[in-house]
Amino acid sequence: MKKFIISRLFQLLIVFIGVSLFTYAVTAAVPYSGVEGGGEGVSFILNYIAWMRRMFFGSDQVFLGYRRSAFVGFGRFIPKTVMHACVSLFVVVFFSLLLGILTAMKKDSLLDYVIRFFSFLGTAIPNFVLGVYFILFFCLRLRWFNIISNNSIKGMILPVFALSTPLISRYVRQVRGAVLEELNQDYVTGASARGLRRLRVVWLHILPNAMTSILSSLGVIIGHLLSGIAIIEMMFVWQGIGSLTVQSIRVRDYSVIQAYVIWMAIFYIVARFFVDLLTYLFDPQLHRKGTA
Repeated sequence: MKKFIISRLFQLLIVFIGVSLFTYAVTAAVPYSGVEGGGEGVSFILNYIAWMRRMFFGSDQVFLGYRRSAFVGFGRFIPKTVMHACVSLFVVVFFSLLLGILTAMKKDSLLDYVIRFFSFLGTAIPNFVLGVYFILFFCLRLRWFNIISNNSIKGMILPVFALSTPLISRYVRQVRGAVLEELNQDYVTGASARGLRRLRVVWLHILPNAMTSILSSLGVIIGHLLSGIAIIEMMFVWQGIGSLTVQSIRVRDYSVIQAYVIWMAIFYIVARFFVDLLTYLFDPQLHRKGTA
């Protein structure tokens, strides 16, 4: 397991370096004062190192009216975004597993067709369009919620479901396919022949065996979740880093945009690491190999 963890951490470190290099190349044109000759390639690397040092530790930048590094300046906005992302991910996983297992067990039934129809429909609707519909219907027509979330528990409901509904629609089909593949295995027939309840077979045998396939798709879902969180936070005035970043794009505040990209990369890397770790724990083949 140690070899697997070291391997994954090394791969994710390469991802982070790649993201930060791309971010620097696109948005940061601040020269490194200590570069004198050495070639264009050397100059670029030294500029990048200087930029990363300023991003994480520098105090010479003006970030939101204060002299502090952009990375540290984002700190007070992080908890709200983390809470929004974690609750949305929980909603995605819970409803996807529930509906995916249900449609697989009721294959080709009316319920299966209805859930599959709405899953295709949900996939076709972007989360920001869904957010507009939620505001028009639940806020303006029914008046159940305020348009401005005020960072309250009740105010989180619409942003969470606007962000998670399209992802549930994608993930339901993947869960359904993974469970259906296991339902056709011989051990399921044998368990049913021994008189085990269908629900017991699903939870104790089918789901654990299908988890490797289910978890492999979760990393992609997390990526989609993080990519959509900024626009949803702005629409519902949720005071996280996404809302702040959209406002910063309007005024071309590049230090905020750079910090946002770095933070999102860190979020994805941490989430991806835990997904890979869970996949390793559920996959006996990875146990035997000791690495992926």
